[in-house]
Amino acid sequence: MYAWVRYPSKAIRVQAHAIAYTRTAVKIRFLEPLIKIQREGWVWLSAVTPAPNGEDERPPTAPP
Repeated sequence: MYAWVRYPSKAIRVQAHAIAYTRTAVKIRFLEPLIKIQREGWVWLSAVTPAPNGEDERPPTAPP
């Protein structure tokens, strides 16, 4: 799956794994792109999208 993660200065789209969820939010685990550290956090359900089947591990992209 992909998720938009908000930082104070910008939002980035990361490849993530869902590890828990509620009706309105998803707890994700993702690799912090700049410092290569595993992170976990909650994001709103509307911030996540499923990855297409068979998609390879491509680096995340930043919004335009």
